[in-house]
Amino acid sequence: MVESARESDFPIKARPRIAIVYPMRDQVDGMFAVDLAIMAGYTSYAAASDSTAPSTVTVSTCAGTYIADQRNDLAQLAIEQDMSHILWLDSDMRFPKDTIFQLLARDKPIVGANYCTRVPPHKFVAHIAPEHPLKTFDDSIGIEPVAWLGFGCVLTQVDVFKNIDYPWFAIHYSEESNDFMGEDISFCRQAILSGYEIFVDHDLTKLVRHSGRMEYNYIHALDSMYMMEEVEKEMADGADNELRDFTNRDRKLVEPVGSDE
Repeated sequence: MVESARESDFPIKARPRIAIVYPMRDQVDGMFAVDLAIMAGYTSYAAASDSTAPSTVTVSTCAGTYIADQRNDLAQLAIEQDMSHILWLDSDMRFPKDTIFQLLARDKPIVGANYCTRVPPHKFVAHIAPEHPLKTFDDSIGIEPVAWLGFGCVLTQVDVFKNIDYPWFAIHYSEESNDFMGEDISFCRQAILSGYEIFVDHDLTKLVRHSGRMEYNYIHALDSMYMMEEVEKEMADGADNELRDFTNRDRKLVEPVGSDE
């Protein structure tokens, strides 16, 4: 079971107005849609019954090809709707139902999850410096400042966009890396130059998932069969405790993030 903190565990100073936004192309991941519905419903229910919960929750998307344009449009929409915060999500992310409460509790202008890239070699998206990614370990807790992070699961205060220059998101060529800089890194650099700090939430990081795709062939089937034969052999020999722990731990990685079971 994936567990996450309850909103009552974190004092929230005022009632924010939350715009949940995500850019998309033609479609979104199915489990993203499930988690989004659960989170929006959970947060809206709390808004109706808890005087410290968000007073307003909206969900918006913007379809298109250029993600920088989509993010700029979604930020502008949140400003026009007089929202106080924007929860940025990517449509291939998984997240717990109280994600908004966890990030609001940090009380920071920009704070998000340090999720893993979905293609090998897998890397953390947050960096302390260009060649120094921030690593989240089992014992990492709380929040930690970074130079930038990916925008797959980030909460920003709307005032940030009112205090930095437009376009907030842009794709630039970096002579340092001889490569193009993503729109999220560009935003983070602008924010830091304007005096803002950016934080990673290690606790939420352990609860989010980044959905990827993989092509399977007969080798995977043979590997699985071989592994199961080895497991059965080891269990028959009486050395089953460690293997049982391993399989139980592995099973947790595929449980629905929003599940209470």
